[in-house]
Amino acid sequence: MVCFNQSLIEFPSSNLKFKAFQTTRYGGFSQSPYESFNLAHHVGDNLDLVLKNRLKLKELIGACEVVFMDQTHSKDVIEVQDEKKLLYKADGLFTQQRGLALAVMTADCLPLLLVDKTCQAIAAVHCGWRGLEKGIVKEACEKFKSHGFYNLKAFIGAYIAQESYEVDDPVYEKFKEDKEAQGCFTSKGGGKYQFNLGALCELYLKREGVEDLYMLNLDTFENQDLFYSYRRNKVTGRMACVIMLEKIV
Repeated sequence: MVCFNQSLIEFPSSNLKFKAFQTTRYGGFSQSPYESFNLAHHVGDNLDLVLKNRLKLKELIGACEVVFMDQTHSKDVIEVQDEKKLLYKADGLFTQQRGLALAVMTADCLPLLLVDKTCQAIAAVHCGWRGLEKGIVKEACEKFKSHGFYNLKAFIGAYIAQESYEVDDPVYEKFKEDKEAQGCFTSKGGGKYQFNLGALCELYLKREGVEDLYMLNLDTFENQDLFYSYRRNKVTGRMACVIMLEKIV
């Protein structure tokens, strides 16, 4: 893990031809309560400042463009082929286009990045509990398999840690048919549970044959100076995890 310009944390690439990053809340243009590197235009921030932040992200990572999602907690994973379209209604993006960065925005949900180990395809996936329950991890992995890519590496960025994430019985009941998934919940009594998003995502990745996983292991809720957290602040910005296949020179 390498942090530079205060705005980015770079995931290790093991000399493979891709780049992956977690943004922080540092180094942008947004004002309170979105200070400062907010990348979301749907949270009430000044749109011009958000666009300046997105342009800075593009320049920092050296992308030809950065593609974002209008995230709806679905299991929809869309293949990106058009470099001119920069916004998709989905919770997962997949591409084989080099130099084109895919972004997943979060402020407590789990951001998942995937790359096939021949570095010919990548994906960015939004994993809240709803998307995980609907099967978005499987959908993302199936997108790779449908293109002939079976050997994947996964990266999980900053998300709300189990000790910071309380849910109630209706969420727990969504997973009642899956005993392994229920192991990601710790009962507090009174119909309340501490929920481990990371453990659930890892479980689903392993079921798809993805064993090579790197987790940032940083809690969005507790790391107030570094990350946005919706559970902590409600009105706040969004970070992004981004991944890009490097251009072959």
